[in-house]
Amino acid sequence: MSSVLHIASYASGGAFKVVAGLHEECRRNNVVSNILTRFDDNGESGVYALGKRSRINLKHILQRITVLLNGESALKDLFTMPRKHSNISAHALFRSADVIHLHWVADMLGWGELPILAKKKIVLTLHDMNPFTGGCHQSYGCEQFKSGCSDCPQLGARGKAVTEYFSMKMSCLGAMDKESMVVVAPSRWIAEQSMESLLFRKFAHRIIPHVIDTSVFKPMPTGELRKRLGIPEELPLVLFVSVDLDNHRKGLQPLLEELAAPLGEARIGICLVGRSRNGRSLKEHPHVYCLGRVRDASFLAQLYNMSDIHVTLSEGESFGLTVAESLCCGTPVICRDIPVMREHVIAGKNGMLYNRNDIPLADVVMEAVLKRFDRDMIATEAASRYGSHRDETYLALYRELTA
Repeated sequence: MSSVLHIASYASGGAFKVVAGLHEECRRNNVVSNILTRFDDNGESGVYALGKRSRINLKHILQRITVLLNGESALKDLFTMPRKHSNISAHALFRSADVIHLHWVADMLGWGELPILAKKKIVLTLHDMNPFTGGCHQSYGCEQFKSGCSDCPQLGARGKAVTEYFSMKMSCLGAMDKESMVVVAPSRWIAEQSMESLLFRKFAHRIIPHVIDTSVFKPMPTGELRKRLGIPEELPLVLFVSVDLDNHRKGLQPLLEELAAPLGEARIGICLVGRSRNGRSLKEHPHVYCLGRVRDASFLAQLYNMSDIHVTLSEGESFGLTVAESLCCGTPVICRDIPVMREHVIAGKNGMLYNRNDIPLADVVMEAVLKRFDRDMIATEAASRYGSHRDETYLALYRELTA
């Protein structure tokens, strides 16, 4: 094997953290590695833009506008209509690569190009459910993807349009044989969903958890960090991290509502990390500290270490990257009691599982704050599960495919 080409729509966000880490691991092991994105171009770091033709697709834009106009009120999350055409195979990096590794490629990959890409060895890592659905990124219990999406509940009045999107994907994948692609799932839960899907069930699947850089995300002293941020040392602190704090799926609003009483009584504080259009209103809550988006991984690791608990109330994830980062720092986690989170959190050992039908969230948080978790044990066990040695599994897969 001589060359791997990673393809990702954007050089930002949680999915790209995974791409960038694997890219660097390839290079450390003398594997030629490059990243192809839609917009970003930094040849020195091996990141290249696909080109201007990938940036504008008028028909696709009009389709997106139409769906939003007809179904926005019904949408629970991002919905991406599949593109038919793209020009990835025309790029010089594709021609020189031995392995094509597809990551989060919504709005970039044209499904009609997949049979051409299959002339090389293809690995596809699932960062959400979009690759094997008609267009949704989280299905929220809908299982139409197992038999063929025909009336999407997330699109409301435009629900039946999903039939066309799903059929197009099915037709393109039908032109590929089952050995042409390996699907990698970062969790058992999303592996099971994909293996039961009509689109992907014929392909081989591997489970490889996302890798956390434990040279960065690890237990560490935080010195006077709280003082610099204006957070009282004695205040029990909850950390909430999301690229987009306004994304309702991440659960910030329920968190603020549930913790209104202990926030107002100064029994707890919340540190928010992520972008928000409602930053001013968030700061009006007592003892809420808004730090905005944090791009420096080492600073984010300090924030995990500074906090007593990391809370995530996401209703749908393929893995849970911030949960793994937090645990590697030794910071216990409170999360929803859903299958993918039960792969990370063992109640009472490294965090708490929250079920909205049981006890109030505020009680769960206060119990977790008062509990003496063994943070060193949490970090040690997390490092063994998510540490950089996991990248060797991907490297072994690349070698297997090109042997």
